[in-house]
Amino acid sequence: MSAGGTNQSQEKVARSLIRKGDYPAAIDLLQKMLEAAPTDPEIMELLGTVYFFNKQPDQAREIFEQLTVAEPYRASGWINLGAILNHIGEHKKAADALRKGLQRDRQNAEAYYNLAIAQKALKLTTMAISAYKEAIRIKPDMIDAHLNLGLLYAEMNNAGLAQQCYMAVLKINPNSKKAKALLEQAQGTQKNARKSASPFGRLVDEDDLSRNLRSKDRRILNEVQRDEEREMVQALTKRIRQQAKGLAPLLEDDVHDVLHQLQIALIQSENRFANPDTHRRFVKTIRQLKELRTVVADGFAELKSHLSSAS
Repeated sequence: MSAGGTNQSQEKVARSLIRKGDYPAAIDLLQKMLEAAPTDPEIMELLGTVYFFNKQPDQAREIFEQLTVAEPYRASGWINLGAILNHIGEHKKAADALRKGLQRDRQNAEAYYNLAIAQKALKLTTMAISAYKEAIRIKPDMIDAHLNLGLLYAEMNNAGLAQQCYMAVLKINPNSKKAKALLEQAQGTQKNARKSASPFGRLVDEDDLSRNLRSKDRRILNEVQRDEEREMVQALTKRIRQQAKGLAPLLEDDVHDVLHQLQIALIQSENRFANPDTHRRFVKTIRQLKELRTVVADGFAELKSHLSSAS
């Protein structure tokens, strides 16, 4: 049997041991395999994963760090390293590793999910919301992302958006006990908020009115709240501004040009659809417009939601 065949056979044995939950035996086998092939990325990734399953995060971290050095363009190495760093509480390093993973694979839902965890821990709430939303966009059935996003909205006292997240989970898994419990809790919170609102109108006292005019809309924030709100608004406006800048050239140049090309194709009586490039470009342009518009709209919605819950 060739060396490659032997390696594949041993890997199958290791995976079988992992499925059985015999992590120590799988680790012993994978370590021997790694000694024979020190830079094999598949063995390194599998060994790091088993270390994590066996509750040995430090060893898992070491393996994934070695993997990112041996295979710097392998997205999964960076993403798994980020997940491990999150687990041991090094969230800043985790976010850095996960961004490197996303540079290599921009459609990885797990990367965005882990990045959201890191950003929430770093109190970058708005950025965490965006990361969870991106994970859900890529993988709509990612239940944990829906649940975590709902919990984040609940922490922001936005029971309405939290309920939407929990209901999304129940569409995926109608038997989710956690989603049912959280939905009931969010509905109760919203109901209590409605009860606390007075249904009776009030006449304006002139003295009260003059005082209110002097202090209108002023909120008392402590230093931590002020810093968090400033950071949130800065991050949010930066993201909106960056995306909004991309809308103008798309609308002024790309859309106009591609519509012109489509018009020419439709006028042609023969072979009007022989070249699909124009259609592909049109679809791509529309998708880009929708993505930019969604980011801008979501940004304003998050800002509105925050101000509503804070007032």
